[in-house]
Amino acid sequence: MVAVASHPAGDGSGERLRQAALELFSRDGYHGVSLRRLANVVGLLPGSLYHYFEGKQDLLFELIEDYELDVLQLFRNAGRGRRSALTPSALLEDYLVLVQRQWASAQVAQHEFRHLSSRQRARIGALRQQQVQAFSQALGGVRHDPGMALGALAQLLRAMAQSQADAAVATTEQVAALAGLVAALVRR
Repeated sequence: MVAVASHPAGDGSGERLRQAALELFSRDGYHGVSLRRLANVVGLLPGSLYHYFEGKQDLLFELIEDYELDVLQLFRNAGRGRRSALTPSALLEDYLVLVQRQWASAQVAQHEFRHLSSRQRARIGALRQQQVQAFSQALGGVRHDPGMALGALAQLLRAMAQSQADAAVATTEQVAALAGLVAALVRR
């Protein structure tokens, strides 16, 4: 895979390109963004974009993969160095902070995933499975049915992220309600 960041220009064009692509994909969707438009936004010639990535789909993949790796790292780091399991509400709050900080990335990962190749979707799927495992480990293991409980939680979190599209901020009540649900799922 060829990443935009793996061929950075001395002037920071690679990172500007990634940020612009993320904003455009988030706002206009994958098919609403042309390489010519992306090049214009960052002040590059369209042909020079290929210095940074192989194609638009590869750029999309890199952006989604980076976000999914950040989520995975959050869950992996959550349980490290603790003597007891992390509380569900604390982990959920950390996750919601990450989603809020990386709102455009979360939106692109959720809505533009379908535009990836089958190989790329498999890679993202594997990362998401690792997230579920890391999430469960951070909480000290889920007793009842970890696949069902964590799958339900993932759906709820994605639904909540989608419903927050206008505000991009979770209320304290929403965090508390979801944390309560997580706690109930973990206790079963």
